[in-house]
Amino acid sequence: MGSICSSLPSQTIDIPKITIQINSTDEISISPRLFVKENSNSFASVYDVSSYPVGFGSIGEVWLCEHLRSRETRAVKIINKKLLTKEEIKNKTVLTEVDILKTLDHPCILKIFEYFEDQFNFYIVMEYCSGGDLFDELEKIDMFNEEQAAKIMQQIFSALFYMHSRNVIHRDIKLENILITDKNALTVKIVDFNIAVLKTGKAQTKMKGTPNYMAPEVIKGDYTEKCDLWSCGVLLYVLITGEFPFDAEFHEQLLAMILKAKYRLDGRIWFMASHDLKDLVAELLQKEPLKRISAEQALKHPWIQKTCIDTVDEKVFVKTLRRMKTMRMSTKIQEVFQMFLITQVSKYDEEIIKLKEVFARIDKDKNGTISKEELIDLFKTDEDSEEAKISVDRMLRVIDNDHSGSIDFTEFLRAVMHDKTLLTEENVRNAFYYFDKDHNEKIEKEELLEWLNEEAVIPVNIVEELIQQADINGDGYIDIEEFQEVLLDKLDLD
Repeated sequence: MGSICSSLPSQTIDIPKITIQINSTDEISISPRLFVKENSNSFASVYDVSSYPVGFGSIGEVWLCEHLRSRETRAVKIINKKLLTKEEIKNKTVLTEVDILKTLDHPCILKIFEYFEDQFNFYIVMEYCSGGDLFDELEKIDMFNEEQAAKIMQQIFSALFYMHSRNVIHRDIKLENILITDKNALTVKIVDFNIAVLKTGKAQTKMKGTPNYMAPEVIKGDYTEKCDLWSCGVLLYVLITGEFPFDAEFHEQLLAMILKAKYRLDGRIWFMASHDLKDLVAELLQKEPLKRISAEQALKHPWIQKTCIDTVDEKVFVKTLRRMKTMRMSTKIQEVFQMFLITQVSKYDEEIIKLKEVFARIDKDKNGTISKEELIDLFKTDEDSEEAKISVDRMLRVIDNDHSGSIDFTEFLRAVMHDKTLLTEENVRNAFYYFDKDHNEKIEKEELLEWLNEEAVIPVNIVEELIQQADINGDGYIDIEEFQEVLLDKLDLD
């Protein structure tokens, strides 16, 4: 499951929150972060934990767990309070990871579901990636070829471009923190944001991370998001050779080697390596941060551009575009339930892997979102410019649930996932179970309000309007049959 952490963040990070007064259902903004909540129940009453941990760290362990009602397998990071200071417990410093991950919606960043706290531990429940991490995979195969490494690095660079544009510095990019979601497709996700930090306009000064991957400026205590790109240089070097560019028996020797930024590109492997690969390694392991390549620039590097092969299934691509163009407006309660189903219930399966590739093709600049301009360029091939703009404006009104002006990955999935995959009886039932927190077989306005009152003040009468959009029998609640009707889109919307 990857390393749980290198060390604790030095302080609680304040994620800016804007509270909005809602006056109508149309004003409610729906995003995945709405559904990541602290669960007030005991962890043991909701999940059954496996008999042994799958990951270890300095302050806790990662275990597999099974949701008792839905039987879904997830992963949970259990953080022992005995290993925390009183201040860290009081400030809930370990939940910095939750606060940051809630703001990120990218296909190559791990998804979290919920978190718990009791007298002894914090529990962070995350998606389970069955393919293991890159460290374990590298131990099995010794090294990756250039095509494989390029596919992995393109995904990492895309996630970092997305994170850095949102002022998030990971600070611990390494093999153990890259999980494989599908070995055949070589799709990966970045995990472990325990020591991630928000850029504040000032350079970071705390020495954080894993020594072998640490940038020279991190050792000096004056660094920015460019430290993540140095770590990528180390990671790429290891993927190709199976060895670290900087390694020593003693910690002080290792840090001295990193500060000199001297590494070797000799031997048979590097003799056979392409010029473009060696150039990218040099750009990433550039000693001076200001001269070092950015994630955005790395995505445009010739090695990535030439080596990464577009494997999109053309039939899937055409069908996906058709679904985007023909998706019709939903009621707000449909948006809520469909988004919840995508973020909290649906599993990472073959369809999502294919759709992830389609998303990446449309996302030309690889920044993790689909912009209005990218959509217009895409549809101009079949329509003239004005028609394309009209089509895209309509698409954004229907698909852009959080009103950001672009399409995030989860919004994209909501628009294009096939109903037969998403709206299975099991998925619908499990989604209802999660919403129905008191287990009385109905969703009440108080439960709906609890889910939605994250970034906005939603009056009770607005929540009652939402209930009415699905309450077919008029009893003031949403039962399982009505919930199914909403998700299956059988309601009369007129």
